[in-house]
Amino acid sequence: MTRRTLTALGLLLSLTAGCNGDSFEARIAGSVDGLNMTITTAYWGGPFIVFTDDSLDCKGLAFISKNTKDGDEPLLEYDARILLLTYNDSDVVEGSYDFGGEAPVTAELIDISGGSMSVYRASEGTMVLDALEDEGLASGEFAISFEENNEDLGALTGDFTLPWCINLKSSY
Repeated sequence: MTRRTLTALGLLLSLTAGCNGDSFEARIAGSVDGLNMTITTAYWGGPFIVFTDDSLDCKGLAFISKNTKDGDEPLLEYDARILLLTYNDSDVVEGSYDFGGEAPVTAELIDISGGSMSVYRASEGTMVLDALEDEGLASGEFAISFEENNEDLGALTGDFTLPWCINLKSSY
């Protein structure tokens, strides 16, 4: 499968989601190591906020885990890209967060391509989660930078309003 080419300005998508019938709005701009992000599915739940270019409903996200590492077996059997924001604790919580060092929230871009998986971890950035309804919508914005071995790999910025998904749970 060839890599998708998108404008760095990103796309604004409003789609109907699967779990509770709420729609989502999300916009992501930028790239990491030449990889852009198209958003087809987006949810929050447990300790996760998930954006993916795969057409999954809430039930299809049960594979999401806190233990994903570069070089692991791919999470899926086909090509996909996932932006995963993960809280160290068991739940998504409103507030302002930094992504550097021992941050309470991590950000990873997971690229599954050709039977292998690469995980890019954010080196710095911020996220503001300014609205969170119990089993409802979560909204906020982020600006995330990625670096590896002192080499700038790029950045992603975005804003979102996402529905809750029961299948996103803490898994250690």
